[in-house]
Amino acid sequence: MEFLKKQKIDDRYYFKQDGSINNGFEVVTHPFTIVYAHHHLKFQKIIKWLEKRNFMSYETGACGLHIHLDRDFFNELDITKLRLFFSANREHLYKFSKREGKNDSFCEYENQNH
Repeated sequence: MEFLKKQKIDDRYYFKQDGSINNGFEVVTHPFTIVYAHHHLKFQKIIKWLEKRNFMSYETGACGLHIHLDRDFFNELDITKLRLFFSANREHLYKFSKREGKNDSFCEYENQNH
């Protein structure tokens, strides 16, 4: 939190516990548009700060990236395209997650055969 205060962005973030993290915390942003996030959230600075202090990531099996999007932002065609994308790219997305059998319940997909 001290780093976020120094960057004058502490009002944009908060910390919380998450079911996928056994011993640690999750860094969460308040809802923002993608344009605002790119210009004001300083993700690269935060990541560099965490790396310098040896914070662990996927190698611990207790780390994840959560992106929440408002369903109202998408029309029905967008939602169908997203479902198809995730369904067609299951294996690639699983490799990208680097979970390798650890806390991988996120990887449950809906049945697209209906």
